[in-house]
Amino acid sequence: MSRFETITNISNKPELKEIYQDITSNGFGFNSPMSYFTILANRPDLLNSTWQLLKSVIVNGKLPSTLKQLISYAISYHNDCEFCSTAHSNALETLGVPKNIVSDTVKDLENLSPMYRDIVKFSVKASKDPKSITDDDYNLLKENGLDQEETLELVMLISLTNFSNTYADLAQIPLEFG
Repeated sequence: MSRFETITNISNKPELKEIYQDITSNGFGFNSPMSYFTILANRPDLLNSTWQLLKSVIVNGKLPSTLKQLISYAISYHNDCEFCSTAHSNALETLGVPKNIVSDTVKDLENLSPMYRDIVKFSVKASKDPKSITDDDYNLLKENGLDQEETLELVMLISLTNFSNTYADLAQIPLEFG
């Protein structure tokens, strides 16, 4: 059970109605916002700013959606965030990624393309110990074709995933997935 109230009745909260509409119309595949967002609605300003950042990094951007979801899943799994691991695993399946590839992301990366494998390894390493990242690590991203904008997007995705894992665990966001 969540440590915070979920805000689902927004009939008298026009500022939330607009944000909820934006969330449900941007590719998450839900008819209503999941509890990750409805808990943040206790502070509409935090909900809006968090949503805008998530939308910029996860929904939009230059990196492929499947890569972003693989990265977020791997980091969430290694951070032992059950809510986020489940959410990103489900997102990958919705994107058509076979279950064995999803599970291999955290067990054995050999089924991934070399590019995806290198980027996921970088991401998990950076999420666990950002100070351990070297110029060689960044050069490997460049060798895999990432330009500066994509690399910055990756850095933000890693940071945002750690942020989301912390929020989900502290708030005890309930699992609501099948």
